Amino acid sequence: MLKTRFGELDQELLEVVETLLNLSADEYAQILIQLLNLSREGLLELIKNQSSKEKN
Repeated sequence: MLKTRFGELDQELLEVVETLLNLSADEYAQILIQLLNLSREGLLELIKNQSSKEKN
């Protein structure tokens, strides 16, 4: 899905995949809904914020 949306997956987007795999079903669904409207940078920021929440 990310490859279709953003083209080739670079290292940053591959790290997004790793993070997505570790989300709960509810968290994943929320990001999935937002994905259609997010830019690449917006997705990276969202994942960064999500990762920060999980660490706290």
